[in-house]
Amino acid sequence: MSVSRALLVDGWMSEPELVWLADRSRGLRLVVEFGSWCGRSSIALSAAGRVLCVDTWRGSAEHAEQMASGFDPLREWMRNTTGLENVLPCEANLADPADVEYVAGLVRRLGGADMVFIDAAHDYDSVVRDIGTARRLLVPGGLLCGHDYGGSWPGVVQAVDELVPSKGVVNSIWYATHGG
Repeated sequence: MSVSRALLVDGWMSEPELVWLADRSRGLRLVVEFGSWCGRSSIALSAAGRVLCVDTWRGSAEHAEQMASGFDPLREWMRNTTGLENVLPCEANLADPADVEYVAGLVRRLGGADMVFIDAAHDYDSVVRDIGTARRLLVPGGLLCGHDYGGSWPGVVQAVDELVPSKGVVNSIWYATHGG
């Protein structure tokens, strides 16, 4: 169900990738998503008990024209995730240390993340930062994963290759077990 609903939302994730997310999140207590845009992947992750979607909802440089035209990704995210009571927005900037501490405190109070899915900024420094933040949030044995490995995102590839050498890759999703 979550994959067919996710496919109705504009986004860049393929159907096999959405299926992978739904399968991996099914039955997990808490999944944290970095970068939710309009909710396509958030919906696939809704197979988990709770999904905390962390985003600024201000877009990146490649979204400047769309954002200037009045597009509101948070409004779209809210519309697309309506009725998914276990999918929660968390407006935060992962480049801001105070926001990272806020998110880390929230995740700690929720018992730690069983999975963190990274799909926010795609430049090298941001991905390095996001992997470090994700590792702080994950429980031992949790799943660290992200999108856009390969293709036109060399910063993602470089950061993941350096920091997650034992990763697996499915389509453009990279993944590894945290601390295990």
